[in-house]
Amino acid sequence: MQREAAVDLFRGAIVTLFLFFNFLSSFTPESAIPYILLHNQANLLPGDFVAAFFAFIMGVSLAFSYAKRKGNGESSRDIFWAYLKRFSILVLIGLVLDSIFVLAQLKLVWGVLQTLGIAGLVAMCVLPLDERKQVLTALLLLGAYGILLSQNQAFYDSVANSNHGGPLGALSYGTVTIFGLICGKMLMERKTFFLNATLGGIILGVTSLFVCFWIPYNKLLVTPSFALITAGCAFIVLAVFKYLEEKKGFRSEILQIFGRSSLLAWVLQYPMVFYPLAFAGFGKLGFNEGFVLSAALTIIIYLILRYAERKEIRLGL
Repeated sequence: MQREAAVDLFRGAIVTLFLFFNFLSSFTPESAIPYILLHNQANLLPGDFVAAFFAFIMGVSLAFSYAKRKGNGESSRDIFWAYLKRFSILVLIGLVLDSIFVLAQLKLVWGVLQTLGIAGLVAMCVLPLDERKQVLTALLLLGAYGILLSQNQAFYDSVANSNHGGPLGALSYGTVTIFGLICGKMLMERKTFFLNATLGGIILGVTSLFVCFWIPYNKLLVTPSFALITAGCAFIVLAVFKYLEEKKGFRSEILQIFGRSSLLAWVLQYPMVFYPLAFAGFGKLGFNEGFVLSAALTIIIYLILRYAERKEIRLGL
């Protein structure tokens, strides 16, 4: 099964934005960044869609990977253990990268890779189910998560006081990955993809409006309304990328390289930016300087990825 170009383009766009937003917030104090460019806020801002979009596209890729493994005759047991290993390693990599300076104190820091790893573990459990059961599972999980978030103070405190919602918030991201699985199946059907993806996105978006009256959109708490609106938007954005790629012949080497080497791009942030700033200090530049430096570093990472790809150096799971 060949790589789906639209998926790489979408993933590449997400990774590019991910890197830029992370760099900008690392170099520049929050007070100096225009509100529209902030992320990790209680309100729903453009930057807050990026992490959820990545969880979604991970589900799309998982659907393709699962279909390929089944087509190759792998047993359900072998597939389960392969994905269990993959996502567990992703969690471990994230824990090491984020906790490197506190490991000696037997402390662990929660971060993005850990969240995505848990989201993948959640999604892999519904791989054998049909689409209706996957949707039902996602909605039931979101319902249970929302009830606990609104009714259980200990649960709420755990999510609110953790980075990216912590391990519990990752369960909500897991539902976004499940919706990505469903979108991946739609994409493999091809003939009805544009209609089904658009309808799926609209339905999830409208549903999120109703759920928002119960629990408002909040990325920090990964509320059910946040999971639904971001998954709904991801359906439509992927449909746009597929339309541009298939109908308009759109290609972008930059986005595709970022999309194919997303894990390596993420790991490169640590030695290039986060670890040096741990000693030099975060948030010391003005907005203009931070913006330019963030863009420059994103370009440098692209050049490294392009070189690594030419040398067939890959970091994948």
